[in-house]
This record gives sequence, C-alpha cells and structure tokens, in this order.
Amino acid sequence: MAKRGKSKQEIYDYVLSEYPVDLYEYSIGNSLDDIRPRYKWNESCQGSVPAAMRCFYESTDYESFMRNIYSLPCDSDTFGAIAGGVAEEFYHGFGDIDAEGILKKHLTDDLYEILVR
Repeated sequence: MAKRGKSKQEIYDYVLSEYPVDLYEYSIGNSLDDIRPRYKWNESCQGSVPAAMRCFYESTDYESFMRNIYSLPCDSDTFGAIAGGVAEEFYHGFGDIDAEGILKKHLTDDLYEILVR
C-alpha cells in the first residue's frame, strides 16, 4: 500500500480491518502508550503484525519508527521485518541513517555482495 502511494490513514484502516481491537490484544487500534505497559513477547502473527504496524503508524520518519520498535519488549528484528519495508517505502528511504555504512561494517564482503545483487 505504501508503495502505491496510500496514506498512513489508509494503511492504518486496512490493518485495523484485519486486526480489530475487539479481537486482538495488540491491535493497531491501541496506541503504543496503551500497548507498552502490557506488551508481552509474542511471536505469533496476531500478536506482532498489528503492534509492528502501530510502530509505523505512530512514526514520523524511519528513525522514529525504529525508536518505536525499541520502546516495546518485542522481537525487534521481526517487527522490523514486518513493518520496516512499509516504513522505508512510505518515508522514501532511511532518512539520515547510513544504512550502506552499517551494512558494510557488519556484513562480511561475501554477504554484502549477495545483498546488493
């Protein structure tokens, strides 16, 4: 949806329709302030997709999206995988984050080459 130019509200509405508040404990319909005190590690789609998307919904740029993820006691790499592509597409990249430099620093040359192919 982000790739096709949908608004943040349209993305929110779609996720809410799939994970409504009355059926899902961590629905996107709950604010991060509401979710934070009660969030428990949850590896299921039902427990991670809507919360990850809430991290995107409450963000203002890619960095704030990442900060939202790290504000929850969650499987942060899973949350990043779930909503990171949406955030990257919506914000047209990573902002001031030097993703290229981070990748080069932490990946071996052969892994970096695979990634950039």
